[in-house]
Amino acid sequence: MKKFLLITATLLISTAVLGGVYVYYNAEKYLHPLLIPPDYYWQTNSEDIYSKTGILEIAEREFEIPVAYVNGRFINGQKEGTIFMSYILPDFKSKLEMENKDELYKKQLDGFTGAMLLEESAIRPSFKTMIENRKRNLKKSEVAGIVNGLKHEKWFRGTEEEPILYYDIFIELNNKNKIVSFIECTPETKAASPRCSHRFRNNSLLYQVSYSRSRYFPDWKNQRLKAIEFLESMEIK
Repeated sequence: MKKFLLITATLLISTAVLGGVYVYYNAEKYLHPLLIPPDYYWQTNSEDIYSKTGILEIAEREFEIPVAYVNGRFINGQKEGTIFMSYILPDFKSKLEMENKDELYKKQLDGFTGAMLLEESAIRPSFKTMIENRKRNLKKSEVAGIVNGLKHEKWFRGTEEEPILYYDIFIELNNKNKIVSFIECTPETKAASPRCSHRFRNNSLLYQVSYSRSRYFPDWKNQRLKAIEFLESMEIK
């Protein structure tokens, strides 16, 4: 499972699973399922999809997670370096609640798919360091004002003569001007369905939550709260 969950390449990576192909687009750490699960996943009665669960431990916290969110790819009771889940927003439903692949595909096109990657916070660098590392290969960056209460920066690659807008970055600062979270978004001019990926910390975990830019980025604070509540609803205390 760890090999599956630790997919962090910047290209399209396909993994054959149970006779089907599941592809994750993780260009510069974006989490977005581009293809839909094979027919196998719709053979389970929808009323039972949340009854099959497994226990995972991360950062000394235990969670009982329905396999419908992770497609069954974990060993029960195993300690994990990362946990990956995908779902349908806004209510964090399993993809298996969709009647068929066509319905799920439409949800993806309409921007209702979401994903969450969890890591132990203590082993990851500060947000300041993360951003500094990301800036190393840029041609330039520009401060573009405040958007949704966040400091907006435009990051460019390409050449000095012809810079190409690469990412929109939105940085959350506290009253001491310290970075407490940040959101990377595909530029609206660069993709038909741009997405955002929000990194934030809470209770010993580093979250990376992915969603549609147009649908959910304006409501980023509420999306963060909902993601935390969703995960904590599965915690064994």
